[in-house]
Amino acid sequence: MAYVKIKPGVDISNLAPEITKYLWETANAFDELGHECVITSARRPADAKFSWHQYGKAIDLRANHIARRTDVDKILAKLKVIYGSDYDIIAHGSGPNFHFHIEYDPDG
Repeated sequence: MAYVKIKPGVDISNLAPEITKYLWETANAFDELGHECVITSARRPADAKFSWHQYGKAIDLRANHIARRTDVDKILAKLKVIYGSDYDIIAHGSGPNFHFHIEYDPDG
């Protein structure tokens, strides 16, 4: 059964509708390959580097629990189809910080 889990301490308040409207489909993309969908970062304060997170227009999803790189690639491809061209979606980081980053950026 598909679901979205939220890492303790993550602020999901005031996420933009452009981010939340695809969460069910996002959970299904993970579930179809037998992985849980975990939001590890969402809305967060501004820092020295610009980020859509501060506007509630970006989320990070755990990927470090996915052992097979082919599954990572399949989920990434599914996310790009689900969200479309108005979103930037990447898998990046390493080790415990490896994650999918999704941001609404129609002009970027």
